[in-house]
Amino acid sequence: MNRTIIIINVVTFLVVAFVAIQMKGSISHERTNTSERINTMLKKARYLENTGDFIEAGSAYSLLAKNASPKDKAIAERGRRRMAALALVSRFPMDAAALAASNLLVAELQADGGDNAVVAALLLHAVAIADGQEDSIDRLVADQSLVELAPWKDWLLGAQYFYAGHALKAVPHLEEVVTLQKKYMPGFLLYGNALSLTGDVSGAVTALESALSLGAGRDGYGSLGRAHLRAQQWPEAVKNLDRAHTLGKPEIVLQKELGFALFQMGSFAQSARAYRGAYTLDRNPSTLLMAVLSLRKGKMEEEALRLLQDIDADAMPRALYERGRALAEIGRTEEARAVLMQYVTAAEATPAERLRVQEIKAMLE
Repeated sequence: MNRTIIIINVVTFLVVAFVAIQMKGSISHERTNTSERINTMLKKARYLENTGDFIEAGSAYSLLAKNASPKDKAIAERGRRRMAALALVSRFPMDAAALAASNLLVAELQADGGDNAVVAALLLHAVAIADGQEDSIDRLVADQSLVELAPWKDWLLGAQYFYAGHALKAVPHLEEVVTLQKKYMPGFLLYGNALSLTGDVSGAVTALESALSLGAGRDGYGSLGRAHLRAQQWPEAVKNLDRAHTLGKPEIVLQKELGFALFQMGSFAQSARAYRGAYTLDRNPSTLLMAVLSLRKGKMEEEALRLLQDIDADAMPRALYERGRALAEIGRTEEARAVLMQYVTAAEATPAERLRVQEIKAMLE
């Protein structure tokens, strides 16, 4: 009997010990998995930060903060604040909401110290520029504390020069951005636009194609189309502007640019269609007149006459001229004469209109 009890006790002890060892191994394994998961999340956040994708990096740091130990959570929170600040710097020009958010962030970043304090300094420069403070650009250029943030300092300078209408000054700064940040899509996009404005179409196309490869989407195709437009490369302009048009809601400027490029290509019906699309958005008679000119250039006089009915001739006498010429083209001579005489009476403003009046008078005599 005693021997049986001893055997039972030994077996029980062995079972308990085995279970304890298994539980300890399981807990250890779980801790290892958790640690690996946290490290993976941190690496992802830092990778996104290094590529300049501050919005996604901020989301990654926020997710990390929810799952990490107190020590890692503090790292994640600092990262989240840093990404919020850099996202504001990259959003140029700043609006009122961005300025308000910046003022709140600066104190937190300064309290964090280290890298975040440097980011706070850059953010203060961005705020000063957005506020239009005197010598704000000179102070940014002279600030040697921003060495670690060189690409974002150059981004701020390049964007400021670009939006102030100084594309030539913007180019070297934006070139530095894309040299240091080879996956920063906004940098390539703005760099391409700046090159396009300076006349370097080849360089612009290369930069904008890089932006598209990084996901620039509609903005990239629109910018690429404009670069070809400036170079009078009409087929390429049409291809890219049309692609941009199909990727989002209609835009007035985009449709006008597409209409112009189609006109230059000789696609007059399509040009008129693009201008009519723009007119539905801006309701500007001059836009509809461009559609009329496209139709008339394509010898589609009847359709041009129908569009001219929607233009107030009192507000735009040029409509009378185009109506009279269209009537003349389809053989309605007497109507054409009457309409052109109306134009002669109404149009005595600009030198171009006076010249047309003289031509009409000579034609009617």
